[in-house]
Amino acid sequence: MKVRTDLYASLCGLMIMSVLFSCTSSQNGNRLEVKKWEKLTLSFEGPQTSEEAFDNPFLNYRLLVTFSKDARKIVVPGFYAADGNAAESSSAKGGIWEVRFRPDEEGEWAYVASFRKGREIAISDDPMEGESVAFDGAQGVIMVAGPVAGQEGRLVVGEDQYLHYHDSKRIFLKGGAGSPENFLAFRDFDGTERGEVPEKRDGEATAKDGLHAYAPHVEDWKTGDPVWQGDKGKGMIGALNYLAAKGMNVVYFLSLNIGGDGKDVWPYTAYTERFRFDCSKLDQWEIIFDHMDQLGLMIHMVTQETENEKLLDDGDTGVQRKLYYRELIARFAHHLKVTWNLGGEMVQRIGRPMDKAMSNARPWLLI
Repeated sequence: MKVRTDLYASLCGLMIMSVLFSCTSSQNGNRLEVKKWEKLTLSFEGPQTSEEAFDNPFLNYRLLVTFSKDARKIVVPGFYAADGNAAESSSAKGGIWEVRFRPDEEGEWAYVASFRKGREIAISDDPMEGESVAFDGAQGVIMVAGPVAGQEGRLVVGEDQYLHYHDSKRIFLKGGAGSPENFLAFRDFDGTERGEVPEKRDGEATAKDGLHAYAPHVEDWKTGDPVWQGDKGKGMIGALNYLAAKGMNVVYFLSLNIGGDGKDVWPYTAYTERFRFDCSKLDQWEIIFDHMDQLGLMIHMVTQETENEKLLDDGDTGVQRKLYYRELIARFAHHLKVTWNLGGEMVQRIGRPMDKAMSNARPWLLI
């Protein structure tokens, strides 16, 4: 097995599985070694396809990886990742699928991948739906060591209904920025623009001219902080550094404002698209969210607002909404501090179907 930024393993003589890590990790024999709460990304080579392929890779393929330790089993959804380096390459095509996971216990874990193909299989609850393809059945072992010093673990809801850190049990009290709600309308992200001219509104809802640059905060970016495609991202990274330095511990923002106030934030490949996702943009979001983890900032993600509550499935929980939540969960639910806000200023009733659409986020879910 060749060891570099990626670790490659031959599977069944035909498949290649690359294992990538966000933090320092090692491979010993056939076992991966990581620390408790470390971000682990498994990357699998599957069929060559693209964001715009006729056979939609987001909807008609499904990656699920079961991580197990003793009697525990955690099933984590994966996602299509284009060439596996889309944040840098801006690629919309490739044959890489990924899953992200953070082990919450020390000791030996095992994993096995389920990769299946079928019509709208991505939103199916049937584990045997469709047909087995490519790397289906790929498996491995992960040895999890103790956490880094000072790591308190994931935020969870305690029996007293307060947010606590999983390991230290310390209570977490939120305090941070609730504006701009279109925080992700950042000019350095791929595929980010004004989808249409916003309505004139009063107060905080008034859309500013153009996209955010966060230019005053470029000077708050520090050597060693992340960037992409050269020096992109410095303004937003610097803004997060500034907030953390002022003692803030949460940032509130929308992940979808099509038809809303700003009309400049969406995870899709286009303003009018509802079934295909922009891999490079979402990988660039992930760079930002990883930095928020490093700074101790909670991700408070508002998934819709009252102005667009009927955008997906005319307000129902059908294919569009289920797919939307599945993609967000698969890509971002691994973060240690994330709250999923199902809607702001909502008139729409949020009931069991929408809650079920979020169920794959457990055991990480904070709503």
